[in-house]
Amino acid sequence: MVGYPCCVYQLKMANYLVFQVGCIECGVSSYPVSLWDTLEEAKQARDSHPSTWDTEGGDGFVTIIDLLTCKTAV
Repeated sequence: MVGYPCCVYQLKMANYLVFQVGCIECGVSSYPVSLWDTLEEAKQARDSHPSTWDTEGGDGFVTIIDLLTCKTAV
């Protein structure tokens, strides 16, 4: 894919993005956790990701984004 960074190419190859949504007031970070081909794999990754209270001491959550529709999957 000419003209696209590697990260864009990788996103196009996966179906689901597991993403941590942080809290600007709490100082909890937001970042992509992992990419998966199936929703079941993405759910397992989401469920095994540690709580933001345990890792960063603030509010946040982990969501799954369907990259084909650009909507929250679950």
